[in-house]
Amino acid sequence: MHEGIERLKDHFEQFKGTKLSEVDAQVLYIEVVLHIAGYDLRNPKIVKRADRAKNMYQFDVEVYESEADFKKCIGLAIECKSPQNDEFNIAKYTSGTEVGALEVVTQQGNRIWKNKNRDGLGQLRAYCLNARHFIAGSSIPILTNGFEWVVVEDGVFSCLASANQPLPPGLKIVTANLDCTEDMVKLIDVLHRWCPANRSVESGDEH
Repeated sequence: MHEGIERLKDHFEQFKGTKLSEVDAQVLYIEVVLHIAGYDLRNPKIVKRADRAKNMYQFDVEVYESEADFKKCIGLAIECKSPQNDEFNIAKYTSGTEVGALEVVTQQGNRIWKNKNRDGLGQLRAYCLNARHFIAGSSIPILTNGFEWVVVEDGVFSCLASANQPLPPGLKIVTANLDCTEDMVKLIDVLHRWCPANRSVESGDEH
């Protein structure tokens, strides 16, 4: 694990001055972290990528606990940003700035939750509330640009009753960035717990 993280850090440093897209970040860093955590990136019913030809609310990466859950219950719901994108606003949230408040709008005859501009946490929150296969309490929302990661392990994040209010302080979140190997190890441990292959092995060990 440590070797994989160090290679990621070296790669990120090598291309630090290069403008990377969301897709670049997803392929070069985000999916590599998922691979280190044990996910089978070759199985599109376990790791599903967004259809970028469609202009619609959708997670960039959806990770399922099993093929039986495909499009029924997301395990990890991941919103990707490019490393240069200023919508990655976890620093604003942790410093006390109000973010994440949503409003209801009508699009193509459907009423949906919509975030304010430049609010990545709000965008992730809106996606969670709009997705029928995101199950509060079971699905885990994640915001990442490949360098920084935010894993929200708090049901308040996707609580419908307070969606029009800013995110409350003190949410249970796991944060990490590539500058800190220790934090990345903790992050991968969190992702590892949700990996179907790892769960089956652990389940087998119990018998």
